[in-house]
Amino acid sequence: MGIGGAETHIVELCRALTLRSHKVDVASSGGELVRELTALGVEHITLPLDKKDPISIIHCRRELRRLIVDEGYDVVHAHARIPAFVAAPVCRALDVRFFTTAHYDFRVNPILRRLSEWGEHTFAVSEDISRYLKKNYFIDSENITVVPNGIDRMKFSRDMAAGEAVRSSLCAEKRKIVLHVSRLDGNTAECAKNLLRAAGKSNGDRLLFVFVGGGDRFDELKTEGEMINHDCRARVCEFVGAKSDVVPYLSAADVFVGPSRAALEAMSVGVPTIISGPEGHIGALSRDNFGEATATNLCCRSGNAADGDILWDEIQNMLSQNDERRRALLSLQDELLSHYTVEEMADLYEREYLRLCGIKTKCAPRAVICGYYGYGNAGDRAMLYSLVRGIRRTKPDAPLCVMSNSPKKTAREFVVGAVSRYNVFAVKKKIKEAGVLIFGGGNLIQDSTSRRSLKYYLYILKCAGRLGAKVIVYANGIGPLSVDGAKDAVPVLSGAEYVSMRDKASLDFCLEHGIDAKLTADPAFSLDHGVIPHVRGGYFVVAPKKTDDDGFAALCGAVRRLSEKYSLRPVIAAMYSAQDAAFCRRVAIETGALLLEDGITDYGILTTAVAGAEFVLSARFHALVCAAAVGCPMISVGSEKNASLLRDLGFSWCAVRSYSEVVDVICRVLDSSGEIRAAVSARAKDMRAAAICEVDTIAGMME
Repeated sequence: MGIGGAETHIVELCRALTLRSHKVDVASSGGELVRELTALGVEHITLPLDKKDPISIIHCRRELRRLIVDEGYDVVHAHARIPAFVAAPVCRALDVRFFTTAHYDFRVNPILRRLSEWGEHTFAVSEDISRYLKKNYFIDSENITVVPNGIDRMKFSRDMAAGEAVRSSLCAEKRKIVLHVSRLDGNTAECAKNLLRAAGKSNGDRLLFVFVGGGDRFDELKTEGEMINHDCRARVCEFVGAKSDVVPYLSAADVFVGPSRAALEAMSVGVPTIISGPEGHIGALSRDNFGEATATNLCCRSGNAADGDILWDEIQNMLSQNDERRRALLSLQDELLSHYTVEEMADLYEREYLRLCGIKTKCAPRAVICGYYGYGNAGDRAMLYSLVRGIRRTKPDAPLCVMSNSPKKTAREFVVGAVSRYNVFAVKKKIKEAGVLIFGGGNLIQDSTSRRSLKYYLYILKCAGRLGAKVIVYANGIGPLSVDGAKDAVPVLSGAEYVSMRDKASLDFCLEHGIDAKLTADPAFSLDHGVIPHVRGGYFVVAPKKTDDDGFAALCGAVRRLSEKYSLRPVIAAMYSAQDAAFCRRVAIETGALLLEDGITDYGILTTAVAGAEFVLSARFHALVCAAAVGCPMISVGSEKNASLLRDLGFSWCAVRSYSEVVDVICRVLDSSGEIRAAVSARAKDMRAAAICEVDTIAGMME
């Protein structure tokens, strides 16, 4: 809790949560800001959370465990990498909800990535940090909330008397003060170093460059400042060290130079600000750079930091502004600050705390969820997410258990209990405890890919029935099924208490075989969309399925012809990384297409990409669902379940059997694009309503 942007963020969060009557304690290695926490009534516990050695880690974990047990915390929230590494296993063991906030884009290598721990929900202080988390740590959009770096404008407001006192103490009554506030550590101090080079251009009698902050590079920079003072034969640079209250210095400043939270605090006090940092440079705020400033939390992560010459020119331009330009700049800075309120920041934190804090994952579950989960398949992950979120919409604290191929990962991502789907004894134990099995989502009842998978799922259903559990077959699809497969499946499905199908063909199969079933929609229709672009981007999305070499050649040929004929860029999306990633990479190389990612597990990213496309060409079912949800024209290739979805949407003619047929259909699709978008959007609204209603029905059966 030394002086720094992340630490000040924590103080403001503690202040807001305390005012909302939450009990908040802070554990850290100490620092200047501990006094502010104490003044707020926040208890501070000193632990060596700045140490990486094994003894310190073990000590911190032992003490944190004792604190959680003694104090009964509902939430543990880590704000840096070492605290997260300390806290995560303790929280998992004690079944306490764990959150993290990413304030920076930490250095990444395979070892650090493996050692990094992220919360069951993660907060990012800017959009670019959110993208960094998705790209480098594969955290999904649903588990990230971007929070503003909230500024208390009552606290950071101009204090004329304090400002005059600072000017007097610096003997700067008749000079212009250029202020920089930052921790002077490592790379963070590079902005101060560049500002010193600008100070070296001063004539020595008009400007005073004041540096507030301490750190391991303080002595180095102060020595450099003294050399500049000597060369200029005047006191041009002043290093005042770390200050817990920077408002007096901000009140004395004529220009502020710095990034991130320090820049926001300067703007709040009404200081004309040059946004510049060690990672890049934005300059004075304008309409042109307003979006870049907010997207990066004023950290300017462009990789092009300003040198001394650029900073000197910016400072001169700032000081030469007339009153009208100065008022316009300050007005724009006020507008930006409206996006950085403490109230909004606290609202977002509190919302996620309250959503998760009552959930327990190590107790007996209310339901066991069975499906093709934990394989990194975007579609199956979307179905599980919609089911879990939907149940908790009406039953916020419902403990759930998911049968998964990757139980640890599933448990963290969805805040559920999880058991290996191959540990039959553990699965049966959980089903008996719960008394409810939700057989959830997808074409699980089929034997075209493997006879063994059908036998496995039917075995689970029969076990649940023998254990006296309520069996709910939720939003399934049937087939393709052989005659023998159908004979095996029908009696098992007939014994379920409740059956719903996600497509009409599967419903017809059930009704023909005397199974009482109802029609619903695929659960993924209930998901919120990602960012919807205002303008389509001149590209089309292809979501292939791994196939043989003949299929590869036909696919690449179709992609090239579509791209050339309609002047559109192909974008390849691997929906099921384990199966499709290498195949999709080959297609991208062969066709010159953009590869969206090696593997898409993040439905939000997929939705954003599809929403900007001219059309979607897909052999994967949930890429078609995604396209329908955002009203994008689509062509399905291959499987019967894809064709069934297109029939239910009213566009059976958009389903083809192979890639060789695509070029013949696409002309009609593009000619009818507007009509298709309108019709699909309307049908998708009905399907979304049906999916939401269905999960509410399922939640009501968990009694």
